[in-house]
Amino acid sequence: MRPTSCETIPKMGASTNAQQVDHAKTIYYKTWVNKGILKVRDLLDTYRQFLLLENFKCKFRVRCTFLDYASVFTATPKDWKSDPW
Repeated sequence: MRPTSCETIPKMGASTNAQQVDHAKTIYYKTWVNKGILKVRDLLDTYRQFLLLENFKCKFRVRCTFLDYASVFTATPKDWKSDPW
């Protein structure tokens, strides 16, 4: 599902966004869901930029590898990341 505007991106589920990578497999981390990480906006800072990995781990007190975090980041379409919304 592609959003119709940049304002809808943070409201979309992280797993919905992740379906665009890894040959359309959904990325699902149970520990993230248990910590309330459900939407793309949960991965953003106050400036609507993706949190740095260390900030993400501190904010949610979740164990996460670089590859886990990078897979979600890379699953997000490039045009969503470059849009200044």
